[in-house]
Amino acid sequence: MNKIWTRQESKERFPQAISPLGWSILATPTEAALKGVENAFGLKNINRNRVVRRIDGYIYTAKGFFSNKKNWEFHFVALVKLVLVALFCVFRELICIDRFSFRYRFERRFFSILFEKSLFHLIKSWEATKSGLIAKMSANYNGDLEKHRLDGAQFFSQDFTVYFFKNFVGRLLKQGLKDLGIESPSEVLKKLSSGHARNFSSQMALDFADERLSYEELMNRYGHLTDNWDIYAPTLRELSKLPRDFSRFERIHQDLKLRQQERILETEKILKSCRSNKNFVQLILYFEELLLIDEELRAFSSLQYPELKKIFRNLEKKFGLASNDIYFLTIEEIQSGHISLQTIKKRRSEYRAACAISPPFELREEANGKYSAVEDKSTKAHLTGEGASAGIAKGRALIVETINDIRRMEADSILVIRSPTPTYAAYYSFCRGIVSETGGSLSHGAIVAREFGIPMVSDVNDALMHIRDGDEIEVNGNEGVVKNYAELR
Repeated sequence: MNKIWTRQESKERFPQAISPLGWSILATPTEAALKGVENAFGLKNINRNRVVRRIDGYIYTAKGFFSNKKNWEFHFVALVKLVLVALFCVFRELICIDRFSFRYRFERRFFSILFEKSLFHLIKSWEATKSGLIAKMSANYNGDLEKHRLDGAQFFSQDFTVYFFKNFVGRLLKQGLKDLGIESPSEVLKKLSSGHARNFSSQMALDFADERLSYEELMNRYGHLTDNWDIYAPTLRELSKLPRDFSRFERIHQDLKLRQQERILETEKILKSCRSNKNFVQLILYFEELLLIDEELRAFSSLQYPELKKIFRNLEKKFGLASNDIYFLTIEEIQSGHISLQTIKKRRSEYRAACAISPPFELREEANGKYSAVEDKSTKAHLTGEGASAGIAKGRALIVETINDIRRMEADSILVIRSPTPTYAAYYSFCRGIVSETGGSLSHGAIVAREFGIPMVSDVNDALMHIRDGDEIEVNGNEGVVKNYAELR
């Protein structure tokens, strides 16, 4: 079977086509993140081209890279250790009598022996270095692109590792909750993921509704955010002033307090169920910390952008380029001074063409190196995804391609977005419901939607292609279904 490339993971962070400069800047942090995975799990050198590619202007990742064991190449010593530990865990858990299933006990012990130390170190390291890393990301380097590159790589070095651990620990917790006889383990995980005081997106929503904060103060905190990780995408500060609704402050404040109380009660309930099982309790703590670290990595990832954009504007003047021409060069071309106006013109044209299409969600790589689209079996009338936030809402679809589209929001709007990015968090409490093409129940936007009681269905493939602006739709966050009445008539 030929290799499948998907937008499943990349679409959340790169919902639109990416510029040549954005793609070239991404290379170093991606390699640093892959190196972090190698170190954490004992893998051999991972070729970046096997994991992520830019195809027809869009970023795709290898489908099931971490879930497919064929993709794993361990160092010999690490492989021997894996086998020996697996055998030990099988023998140990076969003779163990416990209320937890064999699968849970095996995976928990396997994780504890091989990877728990790495996870513990990752969490402590982030707590100790976070402030310094964030300060570096927003520092003024007086035009030193290399320094920016190295600091960006350091910041992102644990990004993929956090993502892997978050999903693994979440799956293990879900199995353990099921073994404890707790109903709806998925719903319990959703409650555990909400109501954290450190949640960046929720705090942003609260701040935007707080009339005591000036718009300039908001931009000092959140002005670096973009709805796309491409350096070419405008930051919030670069946009004209966004609307605010101060009347929602008290409601948002009360919603957050309620979710915090629910999380505390749910945690106490679980602790009572698992009694003195310290290993299970520790999993809950790991899960909550990983969610917060993942949120912070996403929220502060674009801190470098304002300073980098300033550097690139100065370089455009130095090279005598037109506005935004520099985004159609690579970082290597800029550093070497090899500037081709013909190349810029060609790439700009290709970028515009890419922005005008809806790329296939999945591509099959053929033997000849070409790509073909994998058939999409979705129907326009009934779209399915994951119920990320409970509830049912009816309203008019508001297609949100960029943050600027938020200005058109009305009382009955249901946001239809490509990615549940923290950039939109300030406006989740304004709408009746949310439909997102990407993200799961543990994504940033889903957590915020639950905190505000907004029905949401995530991971709806090509929602923006099947739903038109103004369509009357129903969002069923209980069942993960979106009904488009315009297509049912």
